[in-house]
Amino acid sequence: MRSLVGSIATEVDYAQLEHMVLKTVKKAIGFRFLGESQAVITFTDRETMEKELINSSSALANYFSSIKPWKREVKAVDRFAWVSILGLPLIGWNDKCIESMVEDAGKMIGYDITSVSQGSLMGVKVLLTSFMTLKK
Repeated sequence: MRSLVGSIATEVDYAQLEHMVLKTVKKAIGFRFLGESQAVITFTDRETMEKELINSSSALANYFSSIKPWKREVKAVDRFAWVSILGLPLIGWNDKCIESMVEDAGKMIGYDITSVSQGSLMGVKVLLTSFMTLKK
């Protein structure tokens, strides 16, 4: 195996996490969320993975509270969903309004500002956890 699984630290920007890990961690070639609270990071080879695991100054320490080698038995313990909100009036573009819109559906843990095109407020993607089926 050449992958690590990490518990995502609090206050991490989920929308940027994959990009930042692949950009800052040497020889990381793959990233996949494993539920809401974990992610699997794949390396070019086992030796590189093992070096990152013992490297206390690794960039991974900025994003994960704990890291261990991935095993086939490791499974997602929770789930999350990206929900797109389109046609939001300008007055609704603030954290409190967006949070109140999704509070019945689940807990908002972040949003993807990269989904908003520059100069245009057409829509936003919101990350929910502990969600229920969306009917609205």
